Amino acid sequence: MRTLSVFVASPGGLEVERAAVSEIVERLNGSIGLSLGSSLLVLRWENAIGRAGRAQSQLNALVDSADIFIGLVHRTWGTPTGDGHDSGFKEEYDRALARWKKSSSPQISLFFKEVDEASKRDPGEQLAKALAFKKDVEDSYQGFYNSFKSDADFQVKVMQFLVEELHTASGITRERGDEGKAEGGPPETAPTEPTQLGEVLTDFANVVEGRPAAKPLDRDRLRIFAGAFSSDEELIGAHLANRLFRRRTSLALRPREVQFWLRSFVADCSRGVDDPQRRIPLVTLQEQFEPFVPALEDAIPQLVADSNTNVRAGALQLLRELGLRPTHLWPRANAKPAVRIKAAQAWAQIFDASAVVLAR
Repeated sequence: MRTLSVFVASPGGLEVERAAVSEIVERLNGSIGLSLGSSLLVLRWENAIGRAGRAQSQLNALVDSADIFIGLVHRTWGTPTGDGHDSGFKEEYDRALARWKKSSSPQISLFFKEVDEASKRDPGEQLAKALAFKKDVEDSYQGFYNSFKSDADFQVKVMQFLVEELHTASGITRERGDEGKAEGGPPETAPTEPTQLGEVLTDFANVVEGRPAAKPLDRDRLRIFAGAFSSDEELIGAHLANRLFRRRTSLALRPREVQFWLRSFVADCSRGVDDPQRRIPLVTLQEQFEPFVPALEDAIPQLVADSNTNVRAGALQLLRELGLRPTHLWPRANAKPAVRIKAAQAWAQIFDASAVVLAR
């Protein structure tokens, strides 16, 4: 388990946001952090034990050891530190930026809480310095910064930033776009999907209406069709899944039926992809699963926010085992802000919906 230290720097007046960072870290450590083998440790002045000497120099030691630097700024700027800086926040930021220029560490992200226009017209000394700092960051191209209006907006953006850092630390860098998907989807089968399903429904219709069926009724094929198009959020039972698995080369499933099977398979994966306790067979090796990857990636937005905790846990477990990073959850670096925010909101929904601790 690799631990990344996160230093939270800010002038006064941002106690709520500082506490929110700690809460987000706790949630990430108990969920995705465990699955990725990485954790986060928050460093804040509130946790420091005071000793003799210049107070800021003791906090600087935490800044110098941090892997991640989160800076928060709103209306206040702070007071001089006794070492040429007019605020502790500015001294901390300058140290972090200087180290980043030499070693590309720590990863720095600034968050500016928006200020109303009336205050900007008559800012006063403290707000004037905060606004001047923001303008300096913009003019000198020191780095990308984030603006936020509400607590919810702030939490989504911080969560997105920290999720990305956890994945970077875990070494998961593979991204899948259209060029990375397996061609063709599940193996082609004969007869074609409409023909096979149509024959099954026709046979049952004949029996219901008192006519003889052309061949023995395919109850299992009808069962997966009914489950796929039912409004009930059910899973395939173990016995049915085993029978269907034995027929996997001859089944011609509709896309929604494939998703229904995948949902049950994914729920079972919460036990571990190769765990002998798994009950739902599909495939266990990546090369065997490759034809189903496009269907899995298309279903991911629903699977990771599913009402069933095993489905949510299994979906993340399977993504990790297969090394997949669908753009629904990991947008590309050049993605538009709206796309990145949507992905962060999807992660927030995952964490809010589930208290499952992923064991792997």
